[in-house]
Amino acid sequence: MSHIVVVCCCSLLLFNCVVCRDVDEVSGFQLQQLVHENDYVLTLTQPHSCQSDECHYALESLQLVADSTYIPDLRVVRVPETALPGTTTTDEQPRFYFYRKSVPILFDYGSIGRDEILTWMENNRDLNSIPLDSTSFEHRTQAATGATTGDWLVLFQKPSCDQLMPVWEAVASRLKHKMNVATVDMSVSPDLKTRFQIAKCPSILFFRLGKMYSYELDFKDVQSLVSFADGWYTNAPSHPVPKDPTPFDVLTDRIVSSVKDFNPSLEVDISTTTLLLCIAGAFIVLVLFWRLCCRRQKKMKLY
Repeated sequence: MSHIVVVCCCSLLLFNCVVCRDVDEVSGFQLQQLVHENDYVLTLTQPHSCQSDECHYALESLQLVADSTYIPDLRVVRVPETALPGTTTTDEQPRFYFYRKSVPILFDYGSIGRDEILTWMENNRDLNSIPLDSTSFEHRTQAATGATTGDWLVLFQKPSCDQLMPVWEAVASRLKHKMNVATVDMSVSPDLKTRFQIAKCPSILFFRLGKMYSYELDFKDVQSLVSFADGWYTNAPSHPVPKDPTPFDVLTDRIVSSVKDFNPSLEVDISTTTLLLCIAGAFIVLVLFWRLCCRRQKKMKLY
């Protein structure tokens, strides 16, 4: 009988140790290393000064998730900082971020219980936003031809200003079955930045039926962005979607940029039409000069 009691007590202690296992606490820099080395990382951000019931409940939920095996090789950590690299949140509320192949998504649901977090991670294992670049943008979106592939909500960013990505992935998750949500890296596709006249980073454009709408509000939370795409965009000014530039257009833009760089005192509002006429005139002069030279050479051979 005593052996049974000992076995039961040991089993109970072992169970308690497993369930109450502490979650590793790392710095923001250490988290970046973990994200780089692991496909899946779940993190809870909350400062040590947060002693509310919500903070205690969030930490308990994180510990329960750490003891589950729903996602193989999942790393679960806590970061005692109010803002992580690549995020904009600076308050003291507990926040969960799920990194999938280095791309984070923000947990934006009400309840932060274990089951809700596990379901959220399972539904967001893959990236939600569609990456677009110069070669795929018009082919995928058909933005300039009437948007036959549906509506597109597009985030223009680059590595130096990607702090909206966790929120953007949450927006893409919410709109997954309603419309297309995409991301453009302007450092990789600078021509798209030029085409759509993107002046700040990050910037958001909504493409619908050959028109585009710019998101200019200061609120960059999930609900505000979802509401904008769901219908609030009608309150924003609309503009026709610029046509996809031809190779000749690209060449002309490069010439304009080169001329401006060569002569900084030149007026910024150079007329493209005038420049094209000058280029065409110079080309015609060169052709005529070349033909004249050819004729003179033929005459010299005859003599």
